[in-house]
Amino acid sequence: MMNNLNLNRQNDLITRRQTYVLNRKLITFHSNDRDIKKWPHANHFELELPETLSNIQSLRVAQTCFPMKFYTFSNEYQNTKLSFKMIPQLRNDADATTYDTLKQYRNNIYTIEIQEGTYTPDQICREIESKMNREVYDFLIAKGLKEVEAKYNYFTVTFDSVAQKIFFGNTLDNFSLLFDKKETYTSLSKCNQPNIAECQQKTVWNQYANWGLPYYLGFKKSKYTGCEIEKPFIFDYRVAGTGTGESIWLSPDINHNSPKAFYVEAPKVACLNGDTVMYMMVDKFNSMGEIVPYSESTTNMYNNDYNGTVNAAFEKIPINTMVDEHKTFNSKDDDLENISHYDVPIETIRKLKFTFRFHDGRLVDFQDCDFNFTISFTCIHDEIPREYEMRIPASYSV
Repeated sequence: MMNNLNLNRQNDLITRRQTYVLNRKLITFHSNDRDIKKWPHANHFELELPETLSNIQSLRVAQTCFPMKFYTFSNEYQNTKLSFKMIPQLRNDADATTYDTLKQYRNNIYTIEIQEGTYTPDQICREIESKMNREVYDFLIAKGLKEVEAKYNYFTVTFDSVAQKIFFGNTLDNFSLLFDKKETYTSLSKCNQPNIAECQQKTVWNQYANWGLPYYLGFKKSKYTGCEIEKPFIFDYRVAGTGTGESIWLSPDINHNSPKAFYVEAPKVACLNGDTVMYMMVDKFNSMGEIVPYSESTTNMYNNDYNGTVNAAFEKIPINTMVDEHKTFNSKDDDLENISHYDVPIETIRKLKFTFRFHDGRLVDFQDCDFNFTISFTCIHDEIPREYEMRIPASYSV
C-alpha cells in the first residue's frame, strides 16, 4: 500500500533566500589621464574605467584634489577687456599737438586687455591705470607724434578701501567708459566632439552678473562720463599725521590752461574674488538639482522665466582661492556630501564623461594644471550565504 504524500504543503524543505554582498570599488581619475587630442581642455573629458563595473547601487565622490589658484580674470570668462573714449581738454602751447590729435580722433575707441590672473584691489587698479595710459600713448605714437609729445600719464585708478569701490580719474582730460559695449573674445575653448554645446564656453554678455570686466569692478552695463572737479579729490581716511598730502588722490594738472580733473565712481562695490564653488557633472549619472540663474520675470503670468534643472550636477565642490596651491576635500569630513543612489542597480558602467563648470554655465579654466579625484562605486553581487560560528578569546579585543 502506497504512503499518502502531501505534495501541497506550504513550507519548502530548503528556505529560498536572496542574499547579496556589497562591494566597494574606488577608482582614481587624473585630468592628465585623458586623450589630450580628443579632449584638449581639462574641463570636459571622458575616461574608460580600468574594468567594467556591474550592478552599481550608488556612486559618490570620495575625494578631490584641485588647484586652488583659479583665475578670476580669464579670456575664457570674457572678463579681461574694457573700452573708453577720450574727451580732450585744452592744453598749453607745448602740448598743442597732442590736443589736436586727440580732438581729431575723438571718436576713436580705445580698448585695453588686462593680464589673466587673480588680483588684489590695488593690483587691478595699477594694471588698468597703466594699460589705459599706455593705450593712449601708443595711439599717439601711431599717429606720428614724437615720444616727448605723445607722453601720456594722466589716467589714475584707485580703490576706496572703506567704501570698497573703484574710482577712475584723469588729471587733465575728460573721458567716457564704454561699459555698454560688448567686447569681442576670439580664443574661447572649443572641442572636437559632436555635441559642441557641452564643451564650449558660453557667451556671458547677456547675463546681469559676471558679464565682463566692468561688472567685477562694480559697474553696470552703461556708459559713464567723468565728473568735472577744480579742486583736489581727497580721501580723508588716508590722512597721515596732521597733513593731507597722502589723502589727495586726484588733482587738476596746474601746468595747463584752465586746469580741471575728471573722475568716475563705481556705483557698486568691487567683486574680485570670483566664484566660490564649481560643479562636477557626470554624464547620465547626475542627481543634484539646480535653479537656473539670472531670472528677470518670475512674477509674470506669461513668459515667466523661472526655471530649475533636475539632475543638473553630480557634486558641488568648494573653491577657496586664499589657500595653498592645492586643496583636498573628502566625503569623510562632509566637504562632499552628495550620493547618487539607484533603486534599480545600474547594469554596467564602462566609461564616464566629466564636465566642470560654474553655476552660470561657464566652463572652469584650469590653466592646464593637473587635478585628481576619486569616485566610490558601491556594487552588489549575489552570494551563497555562509554562516560562521566563531569563538573569540576573552583577551582579544574586537
